Amino acid sequence: MTTYSEKVRARDGKLEDKLVFGFSALTLLIAAILLYSLYGHPQADFTAVPKPIRAALTSLSNAGEEIQMVRAIEGRIPSVDELSELGIQPFSSTHLESLIQFHWAQVTTCYVGQTQIKTHRYFIKLELPNGAGEPKSPLWYYDEQNNLSNIDLKTLCFDTTIHWHSAATINKIYENKHDH
Repeated sequence: MTTYSEKVRARDGKLEDKLVFGFSALTLLIAAILLYSLYGHPQADFTAVPKPIRAALTSLSNAGEEIQMVRAIEGRIPSVDELSELGIQPFSSTHLESLIQFHWAQVTTCYVGQTQIKTHRYFIKLELPNGAGEPKSPLWYYDEQNNLSNIDLKTLCFDTTIHWHSAATINKIYENKHDH
């Protein structure tokens, strides 16, 4: 019986290290490309809700529910003055210092508020449904060119030329985005 023997040189492990590192880097690169392709593109149909009016939009949404309760119990829609007397934000003049003061107007089931922060003019609007049910979500508008500086607030309830932004997805505010 013959025995054959072969001498095998000992490897230092450098080739295996390079292969493992190469496959790991390739895996991470593919994962990064997939994540970017799924989530990395900016969404053009979203507009960030301006920080100064976030609290006002949330308060206005809550106020809409309270107005609907008054409407259901008393059978009427309260005025801006009544809402202010009841301390309902953002209509109340006894607001917290962190909230912004708005000037309000009302046309039947539509409430429109205006505020100016530095040189920026913002408008917010709440429309109630004609019958019982949930109020519509608050809307906001930023008057970038100062076109509405001398407008009567009541006309904003019916002006269809203004592109109001919806605050329907208040829960997305923390993502700094909301629906149009």
